[in-house]
Amino acid sequence: MTPPVVAAFKWREPGYRKSFGPRHVHNLRDGIERHYGKPHRFVCITDDAEALDCESFPLWPDLADVPNPTKGRPSCFRRLKLFEPEMQASLGVAPGQRLIWIDLDAVVVGDLAPLWDRPEDLVIWRDQAYRPGGPVSPYNGSMLLLRGGAHPEVWGDFDAAAIRAAGLRGSDQAWLALALGPDMPVWDKQHGVLWSRRVAAGLPRGARIVFFCGTEDPSTARAPWARAAWR
Repeated sequence: MTPPVVAAFKWREPGYRKSFGPRHVHNLRDGIERHYGKPHRFVCITDDAEALDCESFPLWPDLADVPNPTKGRPSCFRRLKLFEPEMQASLGVAPGQRLIWIDLDAVVVGDLAPLWDRPEDLVIWRDQAYRPGGPVSPYNGSMLLLRGGAHPEVWGDFDAAAIRAAGLRGSDQAWLALALGPDMPVWDKQHGVLWSRRVAAGLPRGARIVFFCGTEDPSTARAPWARAAWR
């Protein structure tokens, strides 16, 4: 099996309540090294590579000016360009090769192989707040696995007006829901992919990765398990 490319994004968005620095990048890289014991390539896609001790790739400007239709939330539309085959080639992702994008607010606590060695063309984290017919997308864009060349329509057919018309919350994850439908392969809590607010009292058995979504940040986490794992 061809080793995957693991891509993390780091950019500064004026006015957003969270910011990430080199420490977030390095701690995520190190957590992946500890818990994915197979060959892989880690790269940070960024508008500021200063002080990074890892491979970096320049962030593109495409869709940077398209705002999140949910007021006060960050706009993450630009990372949808990873669905474009030409961009995948520029990043060194071959057709059929696994490309994993992952947020910097992740804390890795268990073996990632069962998550990242899946055979599907696309797998995405299912949002724990999703209810059919509601405004929350069935997906959370914090982690996604994509095979090179799969689903190019996600980029090619992008339509910001359709997201506003649908009334879905979020940016890239709202478009993923519209472009792909609600029935794509997912990870959820049964796979050990968790939201930090749901594990404040302690990690459940089988936990593999925890995301500090929203205002939370692993660098300020007080839970002993988080402080031990995010290092």
